[in-house]
Amino acid sequence: MILLTVKISADAFRKSPASPGEFDKAWFRLVNADTSQTLDYKLIKDVSSPDNASGTEDNGAGADDADEGGAAPSKGATYTYVAGRIFYDHQGTTGKWVYESYNHCFSSERFEKGEIELAEELGGIYQRSEEEVIEQAEEIREARLKVTANEEDRKLAAAVNAAKKKAPSKNGAKKETAVEEEKKDAEVPKGPPVVKELNLLKPADFG
Repeated sequence: MILLTVKISADAFRKSPASPGEFDKAWFRLVNADTSQTLDYKLIKDVSSPDNASGTEDNGAGADDADEGGAAPSKGATYTYVAGRIFYDHQGTTGKWVYESYNHCFSSERFEKGEIELAEELGGIYQRSEEEVIEQAEEIREARLKVTANEEDRKLAAAVNAAKKKAPSKNGAKKETAVEEEKKDAEVPKGPPVVKELNLLKPADFG
């Protein structure tokens, strides 16, 4: 992710206050270098200050709130203007780069804790969200593999059961073997062969 920000110090504006109308034409513009298409455009004076989120009249993102009757920012306070972010969207078959326009200004007194800056915090949120998406995708993949393996096991068990039903039982096989042996025994003549006198004049005796 690429986060487009501009960070300014409130102390700098106290030491060198801007002249009226000095930054009326200051603007932010994001352009596609290949097509010259303007992706985002914003006059800085139209960006509401952190303490004037309603968008009513103010002197821009870096205005001294004390001049408007509000509380002046503490020493060391900073303003961070977040124009937007560019990120790669993994959804779909090909994926694509996407620009999201924000055009918000944030005060360090409200949105930063300790040594953590706003840009770092937003980057950390994005990183954690991407890691969660990857973990969830891996869990889904493992669940699908498990479902496929269970289905294969079920089909294999069903095939084994079907084969067992078609195969003859052991008792039936023994009975069939005994019947075949009885048939063979019946075909074998019992006792010594019958002695018969052959008459040379009767060819039928030699048939």
